[in-house]
Order: sequence, then structure tokens, then C-alpha cells
Amino acid sequence: MPARTLPLRLDPLPDEALGSWLETYAHRLQATLGDLAIALGLPTTDREHPSRMLAHAPDWTVSLHTSEAASIAAACGISPAALHSLTLTRFDGRAVHVDTERRRVRYRLWARTEGSRFCPSCLHESDGRWPLNWRLSWSFACPIHQCLLVDTCPRCDRPARTAGVALGFVPHPGHCARSIGGARGREAARCGADLTAAPALALSFARACDGPAT
Repeated sequence: MPARTLPLRLDPLPDEALGSWLETYAHRLQATLGDLAIALGLPTTDREHPSRMLAHAPDWTVSLHTSEAASIAAACGISPAALHSLTLTRFDGRAVHVDTERRRVRYRLWARTEGSRFCPSCLHESDGRWPLNWRLSWSFACPIHQCLLVDTCPRCDRPARTAGVALGFVPHPGHCARSIGGARGREAARCGADLTAAPALALSFARACDGPAT
């Protein structure tokens, strides 16, 4: 069934990750990520067992299939090319090698195996939206706020952003979406820590540029 036009339009931020945009969209609509995915024509069932609902979203930030991009474009008024630019296929063949069919990246190159580093101040200023380049292992510092990017959630001490976000809850941008207490499933309780308040190690870029003191 073709995707229907959504009643609310939300443009991606420049260089935003696709997963971040989708989660912010769901939050604005006060819809679960699973309900938004269905409205956009994105898969929410197991490919090998179509009657089985997925607990977590596929990693759409890695890649979108052509039909998925067309479906989202029809519902949101954003071009397929713009949607593909929000995925790691943007770096395919240069920084990463993307298996678009399986939505996997050859992690021994430049993409992270799990989660995403983040700058708490950037998250605060963008209302919890994540740039795509934070998924790449060479991103380790924020030149705007002169700090190291943070690796883990300050509360649960796990990578703050996982490849597959739970489909059964309404996302809360800028907050940790990891499950707590070993809970599993679409509606498992979330950590919910405010990532914009995470401590970050300050750097002195000016000192690094000037070289060692004499």
C-alpha cells in the first residue's frame, strides 16, 4: 500500500543521520517509531517470518532501499536523493563499504560497531538531533564546543545510541533509549537519561594548533 502524506512536515537538519530524523519525526507526532515506520511504508516485520513483528528498527541510517526512499519521499515531500544523503551510503567506497541489502557496514574501516559518540552541547542546541558523521570512528571531538565526544550514557554506561531503536515507544530526542534491567521487546522500559547533561572532557584546540610550549 502506498504511503499517505503525513499531516506534519519536518525537514532534516543539514548532515543529520536518518535515524535521528525519523525519531524526531515520531516524537513530534507523538507516535511510536513503529507506527511512523508503518505510515512511511518502512518494514516492521521479520523478512524471513513476515508474521513476526520486529522489536527493533532496522538500521536505516546505514542504508535505505530504493523503494523505501520512494515511499518516504511520497509521504514527507523530501526527495529520495536527500534521504539517501542522510545514510552511510554517502561515504560508501571512501570511508566505509556498505552492504545495502543487509544494511551492514564493514566496521574494520571507519564506521563504529555500535552506538554513536556525541557532543552534549550540540545535542542541547539541536533539540536532541544527531549528525551522521558521529557514526564514523574518526569523529572524536567537537570543534564548536572544544570537547571530546562522549562515548557512553552517563547513567547506564552503555553506548548511547544503538543500531536498532525499539519500535514500541515514542522516542525522546536527546535522551538515552537503551533498555534497562535486561528488559527486551518493543515496549521494554528505557534508561531515559538526559544526554545533553552528560559531562564532556574539554580540549584546548588553540594550544594544539600553536604546538608545544617552548
